[in-house]
Order: sequence, then C-alpha cells, then structure tokens
Amino acid sequence: MELSMIRRLCSICSIILGYEVVDYQDLTAQEIDEALINFSKHPKLFNTDSVFVVLMSHGDLGTICGSDLKDFETDKIYERLNTKNCPALMNKPKVIIIQACRGGLNPLSEIINKTGYRYRLWNGAVVSHLLYMDDIKLNQADLQYVTNFQLQNDQVRHVRVLLYGPVGAGKSSFINSVSNALRRRITCPALTNAINEQEGSFTKKYETHKIKKDGGQFYPFVFNDVMGLEEGSGRGVRVEDIKLAMMGHVKEGYKFNPASPLSTSDSGYNPSPSPEDRVHVVVCVHSGNTTEINSSVLQKMKAIKEAASDLGIPQLALLTKFDDACPETEEDLKNVYKSKLVKRKMGDLSSELGIPLNFILPVKNYSEETQLNDDIDTLILSALRMMIDFTASMFYFVAPPAPPRPPTPPPFPTPS
Repeated sequence: MELSMIRRLCSICSIILGYEVVDYQDLTAQEIDEALINFSKHPKLFNTDSVFVVLMSHGDLGTICGSDLKDFETDKIYERLNTKNCPALMNKPKVIIIQACRGGLNPLSEIINKTGYRYRLWNGAVVSHLLYMDDIKLNQADLQYVTNFQLQNDQVRHVRVLLYGPVGAGKSSFINSVSNALRRRITCPALTNAINEQEGSFTKKYETHKIKKDGGQFYPFVFNDVMGLEEGSGRGVRVEDIKLAMMGHVKEGYKFNPASPLSTSDSGYNPSPSPEDRVHVVVCVHSGNTTEINSSVLQKMKAIKEAASDLGIPQLALLTKFDDACPETEEDLKNVYKSKLVKRKMGDLSSELGIPLNFILPVKNYSEETQLNDDIDTLILSALRMMIDFTASMFYFVAPPAPPRPPTPPPFPTPS
C-alpha cells in the first residue's frame, strides 16, 4: 500500500509539478548514505528551485533501518545536504520526509488482536506470530510439534543434520541443549570442554548423536558433529571432508586429519552411501561473542555453504553466545529480539555468509545452568522446528508432522 502510494506521489510530482524523480529501493544503510552523497553532487541541482527527499523504512528515534538491518542516522541527511557539502542547494527549500514506523517505545513491540494472538514486531516488521496464545506457550507448541514429527520412507529412518562452524562456536553444546529441551532434564550426549579456542577443536571424530524418547525409541532426527573450522591450512576440519560428509561418504567414527582430506582408499570412506547416510540439513553455528570472522575461516564457511547449495541441501545458521556480548540479553533472555547488538550480529552474518536473515536464528545453549530454563528451551525448540520444517521440502521422504498443532492464526493486521 505505502509503495503504491509513493509511486502515485512520484507520478504527480513528475507530471504535474515538473520534478525529476529518482527512485531507490531496498538500499542497505551504506547504500542510503552513498545515494545521498551522489545526489548532493547532481549537476542539475544548480538549476533547480527546490528538492524533496523521501525515505521510507522501519526505524527508531534518530535512525532508519537499511535492508541489511543496520541503522542509518538521519542526521547524516542534513550533513550531506548542508551548504558545505551541497553548495548547489544554498538558500533553496529542501523538504525532507521520513516515514519510519518505530513499532512502539522499544524496537520490539507486540500487537494483540481480538482473537488473543500476540504478534511480535521488530521496528514494525513482523518477526513471529507464534509467540504466545493465552494458554499455549511457544515452547510447548514446538515441543509437541517435534514430538509428533514422523518420517514415512522405508529407506530413511531419520533426518540427518550436520553442524559446522568455527572452533568454540557451540556445536556440541547445541546438541546437548536440544537433548535437554526434549528429555526435560540436563543431559550430555555430546562431550564438550571449556577450553581456550587457541587449543583447537575438542571434537576430533565424525559422530552421530541420537536423542532417546521416554519410551526407549529415538527421535527421527540425528545430529552429526564435526571438528571445528580453524584459521589457515593444516588446522581444523578440512572443507573437503565436510563436502564428503554431506554426500554420505564419511563413516561413523572417522577421525579427521587436518593435514590431509579423506580419500577413497581410507577405511573411513563410505563408497556407497545410502539415502540415510546423506545429510539432509546443514547448519552453520557461529558465536555472537566474536568481533569478526577470520578471513580464512570465512572463506571455508563460504565454500561449505556453496557446496551445500550445489547439492540442494537446505541450510540455516545459529547465532550462539550473544548473551556474553549483550548485557541486555544476559539479564533477561526475552530481550533477544529487542537487542540492537543481536540484530546487528545477525545482519553481519547474513551479509558475510550469504544466508538469508530469516534463516539465522539466535539460540542460547545450556552452559552453566543446572536446571531447565523455559526461555532457553523456547529458542532451542524454535530452531529445531525450523530444521524439521526445512526437510518438508524433501517431500519424497518426509511426511508432514502429525497433529495436534496450534490453530492457524488469523491474518496479521497491517501496522499503521
């Protein structure tokens, strides 16, 4: 609606008022700044009588949001178009219109409609509509969803999820956290170690982790843990081994060799992988407590992402340890979608790795907790549910999750 209205306004300005209209869409914060700089140097400004600058996005007090979810300070508009930087507009009317819904007093706000559904907004944009109903918590709904998940294929008994990422990102801890949330107690199926990341990866072998149900059976999904990625060559898991694991060529218990990749003559090589041996979902695990991704590690992560794309494997990313860098979420985990730092970390990972922002999920692993925590479980189960949903696109072997499920929410009311 707003886009069509602005186009009508542009048409009126152009045809009736004689303004030349330049339209930009989906600019990042940096691109907004560059567009203003280019506009300030436009040669036709010397001959114009006035200008209009219109910016439409989500935002907050003093900022608007770029398509990369990074903030652009609105004061820069006046800086770029002042007399010093844009002398062509000296003593000429400059009308600046900013339409940026702020979604309430905080970046995160909620709208509750007549049915009792609560919708989560981030600067006016819908993030999730399955937060809570009056009597159904999200983690309870997701737990039921996961519990009822079934496979209907004679060749595949479980969905295989491969976790990869830098050393110390929390791959093994995520497996333990999933087990905790599902088994409703603190567990440790994947061994972890509180070591300095400089000491290298604690995980050395290709291991499959299953999670047992109360009745003795196992959930129809498994997690494969691998050695962590490290800077430079001859350190950490090799990208070639990750690619072979995706195709099912790596046998259970194979010990990774940072010096050389798995070869067809090795005993750990599986020459004839079954559909069950192959990876069905690839998950990048990255720490939100790092300043930046090492360039060498980033190149390896990109190579793994491209290999998964070539194989047609769905993939997503988990942002862990953000609470170590964000006091707001450390104090209360419910603040995760209020945090500008978390939003920026997710945006940075999306732009660097090329994974869509809505496929990057913040999770907190169990680390120092000795009792279950509902807020941790909510994030863990939400991520697990998305992994399951991703396999639904492989309709040739995955059956839809069994009922019961929460009723479908009514259409979301358009924010004003």
